[in-house]
Parts: sequence; C-alpha cells; structure tokens
Amino acid sequence: MMNRPMRVLRGIAVAALAYTLLLVLLGWALEGVVEDRVRSRLEYMLRANDATAEHVDVSLLRGQITLRGLAAERSGIGTARLKVAKVGIDIAPMGLAIVVQEPKRIELVGAHRGLSAVGAATVQSGSKAPNISVD
Repeated sequence: MMNRPMRVLRGIAVAALAYTLLLVLLGWALEGVVEDRVRSRLEYMLRANDATAEHVDVSLLRGQITLRGLAAERSGIGTARLKVAKVGIDIAPMGLAIVVQEPKRIELVGAHRGLSAVGAATVQSGSKAPNISVD
C-alpha cells in the first residue's frame, strides 16, 4: 500500500502527463484554424483574391507557431503579390497562449512583395484596412 505523499506525487505526474498530451492534441487540431485565420486576415488586409500557406505548425507546449510558404495575391486591374518563406511567431508556452494572446515575437524570413503600377493604385483605394504593428 502506498503512503499519502507517493499517491499525491503520482497524481501530480498523471495530471502533468494528461495536460501535456492535451496541449499536443490541441496544437495539432488548431493548425487548420490558424491557417484559415491567417488566410482570411491576409485576404482582408490586402483585399486579396487568394491567400495560402503551404505548411502550418502549432505547438502550444513550446509556444511557437510556424507558417511556411505564405503567399497572397490580388489580381484584377493590377496585381499585388506577397510571398513570405517563413513566419515564426513566439507565443506563451505551456498552453498559456490561451490566456496571454499577444505574441512575444514575430519573425519574417524571405519576405517579397511584387506590385504593378496599377496594383499599387488599387491597393491604396477603398476603405483603409487596419495595419499589423510589430515591435
């Protein structure tokens, strides 16, 4: 028969393992949600016809979101394109991002924007979309 301190330690270990497993499963489940949200936000901000990400990785345990192959395009009278090889976002680790929703750091790698003259004029027209501010 186990004494009380050993039962308490075993209970804590089981709870920690269950919480870790929950964070891994939630991170996996949220990849599609993050991809959809980024796509819709880019389409709104750039008034883009199409925005895609080749791969999304969400880790609530480590506190990281990584998007690879991010691209947005607006076509019509003119063309505006935005391509980013990788976006790394550091969020609060251990699932605290659910409570603390401000990212700690955002890193863009390989960003490229292509814009035709007519595309530049049409991006500026219409109602103003909110900016993304990065410290």
